[in-house]
Amino acid sequence: MVKVEEEIFINATQSGCRIAIAERGLLRDIFIERTHNPGTIGNIYKGKVTRVLPGMGGAFIDIGNERDAFIHTKDVLNSASVIFTKENLKYTRRPIFELLHEGQELLVQVTKEPSGNKSQSVTSNISLASRYLVYMPYSSQVVISQRIEDQKECERLKDAILLILENQDGFIVRTAAENVDIYDIHKDAKLLIDRWSKVLDKSKKAISPSQIYKDLPLPLRVVRDTVCDQTTRIRVDRQETMDSLEGFIAEFIPSKSKILELAVDEEPLFDLHKLEDQISSAIEQRVPLKSGGYLVIEQTEAMTTIDVNTGVFVGRKDHEETIFITNLEAASLIPWQLRLRNIGGVVVIDFIDMENEAYKEQVVRILKKGQQADRVKWNLSQISDFGLVELTRKRDGSSLISVMCEPCECCRGRGFVKTADTVCLEILNEIRRRAGRYKEACLITASELIVDELINSDPNRIDLLSKALGIEIRLRGEASYNQEQFDVIGISI
Repeated sequence: MVKVEEEIFINATQSGCRIAIAERGLLRDIFIERTHNPGTIGNIYKGKVTRVLPGMGGAFIDIGNERDAFIHTKDVLNSASVIFTKENLKYTRRPIFELLHEGQELLVQVTKEPSGNKSQSVTSNISLASRYLVYMPYSSQVVISQRIEDQKECERLKDAILLILENQDGFIVRTAAENVDIYDIHKDAKLLIDRWSKVLDKSKKAISPSQIYKDLPLPLRVVRDTVCDQTTRIRVDRQETMDSLEGFIAEFIPSKSKILELAVDEEPLFDLHKLEDQISSAIEQRVPLKSGGYLVIEQTEAMTTIDVNTGVFVGRKDHEETIFITNLEAASLIPWQLRLRNIGGVVVIDFIDMENEAYKEQVVRILKKGQQADRVKWNLSQISDFGLVELTRKRDGSSLISVMCEPCECCRGRGFVKTADTVCLEILNEIRRRAGRYKEACLITASELIVDELINSDPNRIDLLSKALGIEIRLRGEASYNQEQFDVIGISI
């Protein structure tokens, strides 16, 4: 796989922090954290069980936040057991009421931020990350990153970890550890083991609910997890952030100290590098393809759907070739868009129907190639007879649209509003329904668009209704009302 140079841009203000990673000027990743709503993934809490829910296979835990966090049975330590029978080996999971009870205290770590009506997700299988390693105190496994393909290097790293294992604990060796000196790996391991020891000591003294450990600030976390050999520049626009990064990089990634620089330009950092427009485009539903086709990306609570369209692209040869070129271009762009938008969960891609099996295989091959460059795991299906490809992408924090946007007040997240004619009919029906409550007159308050529709579309219907009910009907336009909003109240004349 060809490795492309990348740059990191860090925009820090009093209201929050934004970090963009770009390849050849194209935005690839964007991380956003608000000061008033900092991220909690990776934080460790001493919590107390408030409710055990056998029907949901989980429990709610008070960790000191506004809403209780949720822990699933599979995320509770000692939740699984192996049962031997004469015929076979059977894997079972113990029910939640055997593992937890109300009032029980336990140490948990946040794995997923709250979204919509869903609470934070937590686990008691805690892990601590550093530059080269992830320490798993409750595991006995040593796992080497799948991105390290050299078998000899994998064996070298595994041997290095086995030398320092204590008390049946485990480690994940991260991709950044490839070809790194064993001394630095052991240094990282000692740092994590010491950090865990401090977490345990603090948790013994703490009263639940309370925060025991907070992960690194966003700039340090992103630099720790993303800086690699291809990183050629890290630009920061705030001195305070620059100072903290200087110390962090000098200690943990000294080879990259020279690429860190403070931006002193008059123009805002993200404007200077043409990132603002790219961020705005990343929350749009419609994504243009170079050929003239386009994607439509729609995110819902259940899944994300991506529709591929030829648009104005008519091709040069036959129709099948035009479809194939559009699908191929879409397949190369979709992995980039999923990563940029940080879309996780179930994704269904509706490619344009193709009859040629070789074309179908090539489209899936391009999708898989793009997936290999992603930082999180995918599961990908083949193209179905209906032209659909189903995939799952591991959730890694909140999606970009959920961080930057909120449901529309007018449509309440539907993506569309009732027509003016529909709202007018609702108003007239409301008057008929409550006619007995109006003694002399009623006042309709609605948006100016709806009032105009009531007056101009059929001037007689208000007069006819007024005479039929024996009351006077008055109208008032309110600029602050949205298209679906209206009030009908009785008044005295």
